[in-house]
Amino acid sequence: MDAGISRRLGLEVDDRNRRICSTTSKRILPKELPSIEEALQMFAGVMKAAVKSKPWTREEEKELCSLVESGVSVSRIARNMSKTCAAAVKKRERLGQK
Repeated sequence: MDAGISRRLGLEVDDRNRRICSTTSKRILPKELPSIEEALQMFAGVMKAAVKSKPWTREEEKELCSLVESGVSVSRIARNMSKTCAAAVKKRERLGQK
């Protein structure tokens, strides 16, 4: 790994051995990091998906409450309702469900 990249990521670089550049961090990094353009495209895709999300309908809110009360996991609820886990958790909290 390039020492400059390691430093920008906040990793300590151990370059005593010039052939292998290792870090003292426990972070696992890919062999190659994406280019800035690739990273921006990935970010744009995530943001586009977030913007496309539709508001919760009353029926979805009722279904969420029913499923939570039935003991269904939030991750399963989110997957079945095509929502993110974060969205399901936030909606559950706003509706007063534990």
